[in-house]
Order: sequence, then C-alpha cells, then structure tokens
Amino acid sequence: MKSDEFYDTYSSWSKTCHTEEDYWEGYLPVCTLDSGATQTDPGKIPIEGHTIVTDAAVAASCETTGLTEGSHCSVCGEILTEQTVIPATGHTPVKDAAVAAACETTGLTEGSHCSVCKTVLVAQKVIPAAGHKWSEYRESGKVKRKCSVCGKTETVRTLPKVKMVQLSKTSYTYDGKSHMPAVKVTNSAGKKLKEGTDYKIKKPSGRKNAGIYTVTIEMKGDYTGKYQKTFQIIPKGTAISSVKAKKKAFSVSWKKQAKQTSGYQIQYAVDAKFKKSVVAKNVNNTKKVKLDVSKLKAKKKYYIRVRTYKTVKVNGKSKKIYSGWSKVKAVTTKK
Repeated sequence: MKSDEFYDTYSSWSKTCHTEEDYWEGYLPVCTLDSGATQTDPGKIPIEGHTIVTDAAVAASCETTGLTEGSHCSVCGEILTEQTVIPATGHTPVKDAAVAAACETTGLTEGSHCSVCKTVLVAQKVIPAAGHKWSEYRESGKVKRKCSVCGKTETVRTLPKVKMVQLSKTSYTYDGKSHMPAVKVTNSAGKKLKEGTDYKIKKPSGRKNAGIYTVTIEMKGDYTGKYQKTFQIIPKGTAISSVKAKKKAFSVSWKKQAKQTSGYQIQYAVDAKFKKSVVAKNVNNTKKVKLDVSKLKAKKKYYIRVRTYKTVKVNGKSKKIYSGWSKVKAVTTKK
C-alpha cells in the first residue's frame, strides 16, 4: 500500500503544531519530514510548533470601536493572542463662535464641531442681514441719509433748485378793497411748484390802504429757502382841471384827491417827453389844488402833468409812493 499519495497524506498530518502523533505502522516504513530529516522511529513524529501571524491593532475613532494587537497561527488558525475591543473615543467638541449679523451682511448662530474628525456637531444657522436704520437729512442741495447703526451715509437724490419766485401783479390803485397778487414759483427744471406741498405763503395784513406790502414765500418739502416779494397799492390819481398862461408864468389847477393821499406833485418841462429840463414841485396839502409857477421864459411852451402821492413807513423810514401821471397839458407863457 506504499504510494506517494499516502506519503503526502501522512507527511501533512504529521506536521501537527500541538503533540507528537502516533505513526501508523504498516503503511509507511520511513517518514521523511518537510524539514528534510527522516523519521525512522515508526509510531512517533515530533511537533514543530505554531507559525505565528500578528493581527494588527485597529485604532478606535470618535464614532467607531478599535482592536488591540493580537496573533494567530497561520497553520492551524488557532488564536494565540485574542484581540480586545477598544471603545470609540467619542467626539472632542469645539465651539464655532457666533457671528453677529450686520446691516448688509449675514451672521451665524453658535455651533460646534469635533476637533479630531471635524464632524459638525451643532450646525450654525444663517442670521439674515439686519438692514440699515436710515434717517434723512439735507446737505448742500441734496437729500442724504445716514444709518444710525453702522454710520454709512449715501445720497438719496439731488434737490431741484428754486429758479423763480414772482407775483402776478406788483402794483394796484387804491379802491377801498383788499388786494393780494397770486404767487408763482418754478424750479430749475421749469416745473411750476404747488402751494402747500412745495411752499407756504405768509400774507401781509391789511392790503387795503395805499402802501407797500411784503409777501413771504417759505419753501418746504424738497425745497429750501425763504423769499420776500413786495407789491404796492398806490393812491388814486388826479386830473388837471385848467392851465392859465401868464406873463412869464402860468397857473395850474387839478381835481382834489384826499383819500389815501398825502399831497400832489406837479412836473413841467419844455420837453414833451419829460426827458430833460424837468422841474418838480410838491404840494404837501391835499386841500390845495392850485399852483402858480413864475420866473419862466416869455412866449415859451411848457408841458405840465400832475400826480398824487402818499407818504408811508417802510422799515421805519418814510417813503413816498406815487399815483400814475395825469394827462399832459401844454401852455405858452405870455410876454
């Protein structure tokens, strides 16, 4: 029954790691070991011991367990040093600081992560930008605004300028009634501005008697500034009733005008247009309606006109305001 097959079988079986094994006498007279030695003593084969293989240690992580180093026999598979479980180490938390939201930039809530494995433990949430807290003001012809939180300033718009402020009428003749001209205001773009929205008017009191009146226009809204415009109510005029020639002289009479009148002014000249050599005479009595003018040239033609006046106070000073002129009369002096 001797054969290579039986030899290999028994040779393999003889390499046990633990104890000497009985040789099966009668099957194989001589056993040649793998080491090259021959076993002539039938019945016993010496042991050779385990072939040790190291089982590498596995480090534990934050969330997973590890193993200690161990070993086993590569021939028989027996565990020689058992590996033991190393518990998971757990996370090492580190705070992620909160970031405050600003007017224009977002912020973050407080969070945390593991300093070892970098796993996010508490996620940070985005805090929306807070937005500016504006307050508007005017400066150098512009509407600007400033944030009370971050101090940022910016120009909102450029203010249009007032181009023209005018009264629809600047002179009235006394008639016993109250007068007030219309106010017109336009901006630099030619737009007509609106009372109440863009400006307010302070009207002078009275506005009935002969005098000078000041209207105050104060801008508002998108416009700034204060303007004052004046209009006057002049006394009612008069008319020349007669002119008489005299020797190197003449006399002139006119109609009495006493209401809202302080006196009369008479002008005469050799120039029909009253551009040169004009002489003026004032009569400071409304009851007097005649004036004699002498020491003139003989046989000389003179042109005459008359008007009324009223003396009023303007800024504490006396000022005469005049009516319109009467129709011109002409007279030629006698020799």
